[in-house]
Amino acid sequence: METFGGVGVVPIDEHGKIILVRQYRYLFDRVSLSFPGGGVKKGQTPEIAAAVELAEETNLKADKLTKIGFYNPYIGAVKENYYLFLATGLSSNILASDETEEIELVRLSPEEISEAIIKGEIWDDQTIANWWLAQNFLKK
Repeated sequence: METFGGVGVVPIDEHGKIILVRQYRYLFDRVSLSFPGGGVKKGQTPEIAAAVELAEETNLKADKLTKIGFYNPYIGAVKENYYLFLATGLSSNILASDETEEIELVRLSPEEISEAIIKGEIWDDQTIANWWLAQNFLKK
């Protein structure tokens, strides 16, 4: 399916933990730890795409999705916009999950996320860029 950019979501639970997804990445034959996210499909706004990805990957919905960033993930190679959202006021959304994805949810503190980046446990550019942007909003 054709996509028109991408979205990432930084979900924060009621205890201040950030929810990430752990899944196996076949292309790299390696497990990744990243924020929920995916493509913006034709006819979707980035906000709708963010809500859909959050539901599919975490079985959660957010009372509030706040746009906190925008960038091109691979300037010079792709013409794609990437939107980042902070998700708060989380509650269960069991019926919306994507059963084709094998995902484990991981809840980490901000310090644990930074440590996972340093240790190479978080190793993809979008998750690292998303974390850099999100930290500014977590301090407020």
